[in-house]
Amino acid sequence: MLKIWNLEKIDLSVFNTSKVGSMSSMFNNCIKLTNINLSKWDTSKVKNMSYMFFGLDKVQVFNLSSFKGEMVNETNHMFDGCTNLQYVDLSNFAAKLLTSADSMFAKTTRLCHLDLSAMQFKIPNTTAGSAFKMFDSCTDEIITVRNETYLTFLQGLYIH
Repeated sequence: MLKIWNLEKIDLSVFNTSKVGSMSSMFNNCIKLTNINLSKWDTSKVKNMSYMFFGLDKVQVFNLSSFKGEMVNETNHMFDGCTNLQYVDLSNFAAKLLTSADSMFAKTTRLCHLDLSAMQFKIPNTTAGSAFKMFDSCTDEIITVRNETYLTFLQGLYIH
């Protein structure tokens, strides 16, 4: 286990993550972090990304374009509480198996660019899966999604 709670910047791009099955809570509440480089991470076997970046309120940009998310089924609270977050690139994140994205972007009140253009998930609003409060405390006008097909789907997930 890495002890990174007191770091402000971290470059983990060279880490081999090809066999990692869960990234849940990996950076949860590392409140001093302002910059994280995960640019070459292989997420092909990851199933759980819940709480991965929870509470990182100093980070402004996440370039996660290397995240494919083929096997991911949980992203609950993944960016929840990232109050200064302005830009998230998840442009290659397909998330075809996603079943639970509760509060994924909750309290990202400064978010102005969110690229979900590769997302192909369909979350049923049942006990088997949900996107409850996925964008809680966000407004329609602050989120830009390149793929308008999903904008209609996402609009139903805003809780004001």
